[in-house]
Amino acid sequence: MKIYHNKLQHTLAQAFMPVWLVFGDEPWQKNDSVASIIKHAQQQGFSEIIRFSSDNKFDWHQLIDEYQSMSLFASQRIIEVEFTSIKVGDHGNKTLLALSEILEKNTAMHDVIFIFHGPKLDGASANRKWFKKLTQLGCYLPLYDIDNKSLPRWLQTQAKSLALNLSPELSSLLLT
Repeated sequence: MKIYHNKLQHTLAQAFMPVWLVFGDEPWQKNDSVASIIKHAQQQGFSEIIRFSSDNKFDWHQLIDEYQSMSLFASQRIIEVEFTSIKVGDHGNKTLLALSEILEKNTAMHDVIFIFHGPKLDGASANRKWFKKLTQLGCYLPLYDIDNKSLPRWLQTQAKSLALNLSPELSSLLLT
């Protein structure tokens, strides 16, 4: 499933998603999205977070090992993977495809949530088999810069979500 940032809260409330793919270059939306997903999962009982950061020396098989291992501390876990680059190499492609196949076989299990996040995807990366399979199993949030035309409405929406009321004068001051 593919959604946009403004539909995240609604989607979180709908159903369990074992995979979240959050990619884009807009830092506020990325941080907000990942934090919202984690907060929602924690409210559902996911208490342990395991974080990985993929670099050129990352052992992708750690993801499968971590998924298949039993936790000593929690029965429900969040595995967060930050992509430092969208280029994962052959080993990463194969391992992520294998992980998607394992997850597909275990769709009834609701004990692990994967959150993959990183920079904006190019067309080749978004068309990889592993990415398409993980998107089918979960939810993809492409994050785009907020354009100048949409910025006033975005600012008002953010203020309302924080229970703030911005006067028109303050809004225009913040936008200039």
